[in-house]
Amino acid sequence: MSKTCVNISNKLNERTVIVFRAIDEAASIVGIPYFVVGATARDMILQHAHGLKVRRATRDIDIAIRVESWEQYRSLTEVLEHSGKFVRSSLMHRFVFDGQESVDVVPFGPIAGDEGVITWPPGEDSALRILGFEEAFRGALLVRVSDAPILEVRVATLAGLVIMKLVSWDDGYPDRQRDAEDLNLILESYTEAGNFERLQNEAKDLLGGDSFDYVLAGARLLGRDVGMIAVGEIRKKIETILSREMNASGQLRLPLDMAKGGLSFQDHFDQALNLLSQLQRGLLEHGSRAEGLL
Repeated sequence: MSKTCVNISNKLNERTVIVFRAIDEAASIVGIPYFVVGATARDMILQHAHGLKVRRATRDIDIAIRVESWEQYRSLTEVLEHSGKFVRSSLMHRFVFDGQESVDVVPFGPIAGDEGVITWPPGEDSALRILGFEEAFRGALLVRVSDAPILEVRVATLAGLVIMKLVSWDDGYPDRQRDAEDLNLILESYTEAGNFERLQNEAKDLLGGDSFDYVLAGARLLGRDVGMIAVGEIRKKIETILSREMNASGQLRLPLDMAKGGLSFQDHFDQALNLLSQLQRGLLEHGSRAEGLL
């Protein structure tokens, strides 16, 4: 499932490594797999692994744990609390480490059932859709965050983050503009995030032409990578979102949200449309290739 991506030891904030080590120790005690998601994963890959700037850095830590039941979930959270380092906040899934770092611990996996939705006990009045987490977990990278002593954690890939952010944005609109901004950043950065050589080698068909653009080629390659891990219902979900949000007769809400963080709105809006178009194209190409049509 996982492979070592890069060594980012000595690049993370020392406090972040301390938190990771405490989480890893707790997860090891109860035997529950986890991976890093959200803005934490974004920064680890773009900023720390590839030296790219992120517009909105975070010190919060987002963890997803794969569990079958709330009993399993509680087995980990109880170990966290009993360590004396983690204190639960007013939010069910949020803990504070040593009075400083905010740590979100979100369950996924069989606990969510066929609908991909978790409802928090005891009242089950707070629901969270976690579609795409399973696929992102299966494709996660193993990233070394410390050499002494060695500590490696699974981290969602950029393709996995795209899946989760598309679903999160769609479910939470209009309150999830940050997901759209992160999606825009990932699409813009994909070539520079370790994929330039791939374009030169395994994806040569994306090169060339009078209007060739490495950024757009990277977005198209990202679409193919999303297609590699997005299958079944989650693939249908993503295709539906992209088809709807790329429809010129519709509201174009996603590209509008993606462009809001830019200085020149019209230029950024046009670029957002182009990026989404290439993402969609790459995703559909992967499906066609899998069927032997290309």
